[in-house]
Amino acid sequence: MTTASLPPSALMSVPSSKPPTSISTSITMSKASPQPKLVISMGPVLRAALAVVRLCNFNRSCMGSR
Repeated sequence: MTTASLPPSALMSVPSSKPPTSISTSITMSKASPQPKLVISMGPVLRAALAVVRLCNFNRSCMGSR
């Protein structure tokens, strides 16, 4: 049951997480803030990207096995 609920939630979080991160990165660049803030803002994006890649690979393996 948990695996079935994971794909839709991850797909929904990806598009919603990209716009704010791009805005936050532009704001941090304009403020010339230290790099750690950029790393923190990019953290969720990298995690989301990894989750999407894992889901895609998992879905491909499932489709291939079927």
